[in-house]
Amino acid sequence: MSSLRVDHERAAPAGAALGPADECIEFWQAGAVARGLFCCVACGRRLVSAHVLPSCPTCDGRLWEELATSPFATGVNLAAYEEWNHEDLEESHGFLWGLTFALVVGPAIWLALGGFAFLVFELLHD
Repeated sequence: MSSLRVDHERAAPAGAALGPADECIEFWQAGAVARGLFCCVACGRRLVSAHVLPSCPTCDGRLWEELATSPFATGVNLAAYEEWNHEDLEESHGFLWGLTFALVVGPAIWLALGGFAFLVFELLHD
């Protein structure tokens, strides 16, 4: 038999933050109001929370810990990933230009070729 006993009267309500563990690591349940950088306990997915913690989009886990105390933390600053750098802007600009060209100029070229083919057909048909 296990000697682990759960005190249901003192258990945290659903959506509330869990209290600190023996190692002083604070865990947060999905639905808790929290702000900061968090890491999924199950898969290590990182996210920035500004209000309510969601379920993990990767594994549907419902337990989070702060990135600073997570074993998944590698010292990488998540804020750097959220900012657009010059290379990202250049790449996005090139993609949008190519998309615009493909959607506007591409059909015009096909329309002109179709019109030319129709004109040749009409000239040869008469």
